[in-house]
Amino acid sequence: MNFPTTSFRRMLIFFTAFVSSVGLANAVPILYGVTDSGQFGTLNLNTNSFSLISTLAFVPYGLVPAPNGFFTLTSTGEFASISYAGVASNIGDTGLGLLSNDTAEIGSTVYVIDTNDNLYTVNAASGALTLVGSTGITPVSAANVASGDYDDTFQGANGNLYYSQDQGGGPATLYHINTSTGAATPVGPTLSGLEAAISLGGTDYVFQTNGSSPTFSEEYTLNLGTGATSGGTTITGGTALYGVAAAPEPASFALAGIGIAVCAFRSLRRRDAR
Repeated sequence: MNFPTTSFRRMLIFFTAFVSSVGLANAVPILYGVTDSGQFGTLNLNTNSFSLISTLAFVPYGLVPAPNGFFTLTSTGEFASISYAGVASNIGDTGLGLLSNDTAEIGSTVYVIDTNDNLYTVNAASGALTLVGSTGITPVSAANVASGDYDDTFQGANGNLYYSQDQGGGPATLYHINTSTGAATPVGPTLSGLEAAISLGGTDYVFQTNGSSPTFSEEYTLNLGTGATSGGTTITGGTALYGVAAAPEPASFALAGIGIAVCAFRSLRRRDAR
């Protein structure tokens, strides 16, 4: 029987580890979500189901990736982090109070929009806000803030900020927001009742709140160029989604796999040299 040469074995191990890393890079990232009842858990878009990890002591507004989990905004204006295990920690007070609305992220920059429809950036270490500017969108009325009779999505997608809003059961509009000035440009009418959104692999998913006591979410796809939606699939296992985020990013898996391949190659080389 002819056994492979040492060089061949090195190449085989390296190739196997590298192919595994590429497979991980193309895998669908793990999705996490938060709901209007303070639930935190994973979201499976293949089975359209939510699996509970923990119940938070507050209602979270939005969910964006953080170094060791996620950032969110509470209904009382606190900027907070949530670990992958579902443990929440307060970072700092934004000063918004009940004007808190939603969070989004582009790269490492976290944005907050309030119910007066002003855009801010957030200091992720302290929760302090820096005003970018007014979006020019009609603010949520005091009555609708008090009753919670408004819906919105806020997300970073393809390096851009998008925001949708409806209040009092009225029509909804999707906007593109200028990250330098805060000014909003209407994209087009969209589905009312949207409360969470995420872009994955070129597809934008939005989640509409339906029902009462308990609520639930319907998943749609959104055309960011027009505001049009399609689909409509019920998410089971949790109440209405108020934020969805992906973590860890596939690129991190790919780098980890390449690192494993390199380490395996070097280890084998050292053994062969003995």
